Amino acid sequence: MIALDNLSLELLKKIQQQRIPTLFAPEKGDLAGFQAKAERLVFLADVGFIELAFPPSYDSKTGGRYIDGIAVRNITPRGARAIAEVAAAP
Repeated sequence: MIALDNLSLELLKKIQQQRIPTLFAPEKGDLAGFQAKAERLVFLADVGFIELAFPPSYDSKTGGRYIDGIAVRNITPRGARAIAEVAAAP
């Protein structure tokens, strides 16, 4: 199993609690600050823990360097198991 850090767990738990697609975007227009969260979401999708509603949206003003929005459709069974395993660990 992939070791999950605090940011990954926080994101997975937030997605798990949502009943509709979960939208993630920069707060107060902070594109640079949002990138760590955006990259983590892309990673979680790549390893099969979440399912994206559509590919990440890139900011057109910066020439596509920054992700400015991600819509997550849901957490996968694999992602739910990862949360449960962390919760069950001593």
